[in-house]
Amino acid sequence: MNDNTNRKALIHAASALLRKRGYAGVGLAEILAETGLPKGSLYHHFPGGKEQLAGEATRWAGHKIAELIDATFGEADSFAAGSLALCRAIARLSRESGRILGCPVLSVAQAGIEKPELHGVAATVLAEWISRIEGHARRLDQIDPHTDAERLLIGLQGAWAVALARQDASAFETLEKSLC
Repeated sequence: MNDNTNRKALIHAASALLRKRGYAGVGLAEILAETGLPKGSLYHHFPGGKEQLAGEATRWAGHKIAELIDATFGEADSFAAGSLALCRAIARLSRESGRILGCPVLSVAQAGIEKPELHGVAATVLAEWISRIEGHARRLDQIDPHTDAERLLIGLQGAWAVALARQDASAFETLEKSLC
């Protein structure tokens, strides 16, 4: 593999493992085993170790969700339709491995106060998601775009947390009913 491919492999593996086990539940040895790369490769790309890799994995996953927000709302003719489409897309994403996986941002937000950089990454990514949703709400003539964007994200995060805890996606169905 080339340098860029190795870096991407580390980010993708870290993102998947963080969604499965959270920040505290993932070790560098697991990430390396998942990629088949040597420890030197990890420190070459991420001299800050696990914390730096987790931050990059969260930014990458956050960007993927931001693209999903734009895709689902881009085809919508109303905020309600976009919200419903996003809810369904997140529900599918949460189940992509045959079990419910956690939100890629919350795994690092829960790293705790002792990891302020990761907490900052999580806050930045969530703010970007709200901003993206708010832009679509504004385009779709919502009266209070920022509040509507925050409400939707809060609902999605709540549904995601409940679905993860139950290992059952019915919380997304409950959210869908409130969006109609």
